[in-house]
Amino acid sequence: MKIRLLLILIVLLAVGVSVSAQSIRAAAVNVIYGSTRSHRLDVYLPEGFEAPYPVIVMFHGAPGDKGDIRNYGIPQLVVPEGYAAVLITYTTQLPQAFADGFCAVAWVLANATDYGFDTEKIALFGLSYGGLVVTYVGAHDEPSTYQEGCPQTIPDSFELAGVISDAGVMTLRQDVLDTISADLPDQAAFVETLDNTPTSEWRTLNAPPEVQSYLDYASPYWLDGSEAPHLLIHGIADTIVPYQTSVDYAAELLAVNVNVMTVFDRLSGHVPAPRVFDQEMMAFLHRIFD
Repeated sequence: MKIRLLLILIVLLAVGVSVSAQSIRAAAVNVIYGSTRSHRLDVYLPEGFEAPYPVIVMFHGAPGDKGDIRNYGIPQLVVPEGYAAVLITYTTQLPQAFADGFCAVAWVLANATDYGFDTEKIALFGLSYGGLVVTYVGAHDEPSTYQEGCPQTIPDSFELAGVISDAGVMTLRQDVLDTISADLPDQAAFVETLDNTPTSEWRTLNAPPEVQSYLDYASPYWLDGSEAPHLLIHGIADTIVPYQTSVDYAAELLAVNVNVMTVFDRLSGHVPAPRVFDQEMMAFLHRIFD
């Protein structure tokens, strides 16, 4: 299954970032969380703070791995503030990327006692293509759909505390309409119905099976107002993932009354340096965790 435009792989530029933060040490490295040895994660725990720790599960861009997140500097920003960071290497292909996202969260829940994670205070951070993963996991309310093959499961009662997307790739309303129109020209009448229906009401429609598979891949399709608060970060000079992507997704969230904070920086391109948004991100984390 392919969704054109914003579901292409986004290349995360390997640019060194200077972050004014304390050094941190990994509590665990290359832990296997999924069904294969390629599903690995690193854990960073805060020193001098009492467990249980709020935890942020972090997803890199594509192509890449968990090391990109450390090089970018986000763990160094949040761990000294008392938050645990779990850095994930996942498959940057759909739908496996979504399955890996849910499986990583399931691992955090299953291993909370061993690492001192607070299971009621779990947030997601996604960089570039990782933004696609975290916004989808944050919107989709049927994780069992993606749990096959994962050693752990997510309880039905689980709720995220927050979602942070940094220069995130997202599947938006117009992308879905354009892709279905191009791939399934015989569904023009139903596409017109979708176009005349608010995204929040798409799930009330009786979509043909061949159309439903496209809708299932789009985060806006799953939004119903029960989602956790979101922080959307984007550089206005981004030529890889246009900042309008985050503007449009913020509008989708607001349409169903989800709390949204945004940081748009006119001087930044793709993946703004952490110093651009560090204060806003920490304020967001304090708000959702404290």
